Amino acid sequence: MAFKLFGNKASALEARGSDTSTIIDTGAAMAAPKARPQPKANSSAPKPRTIAERMRNLGLLFGALAVTTVGLALYQGQQTANGTLHVTASSELQMLSQQIAKSAQLAVRGNASAFNELDGSRAASSNCCRH
Repeated sequence: MAFKLFGNKASALEARGSDTSTIIDTGAAMAAPKARPQPKANSSAPKPRTIAERMRNLGLLFGALAVTTVGLALYQGQQTANGTLHVTASSELQMLSQQIAKSAQLAVRGNASAFNELDGSRAASSNCCRH
C-alpha cells in the first residue's frame, strides 16, 4: 500500500518503486483477470437457432395464446350470462315470495280471489326453479 501512517514514508516508497505523489494504491500490483477459455470446435454446445426457426416457434406460441384467449373470453361470456340469469331468477323469486305471503294472509281472511293468486304464484315459482 502506498499510504503509510507510521514509519519512514520515503523508504517505503523507494522499496516499492512508486512515485511520491501517490497516496492511494491503484491496484497495479493486483493480478489481471483471467480470460475465459474458448469452447472447443467439436464440443457438444447447442447450435444457435435460425431466424426462421425462432419465428416459427414464436408464431406457434402466439397461436396457442390466441386460441386460449378466445376460449377464456367465451367462457367468461357464458359465466356472465349465467350470472345474469341467476340474478333475474332470484329477483323474480323474491317478488313471488312476497306475493305468496300477501295472498296467504288474504286467503286466511276468506278472500276467494286470494286462492287463485296463490295457485298462480305457486306455479310461477315452481316454473322459475325448473329453468
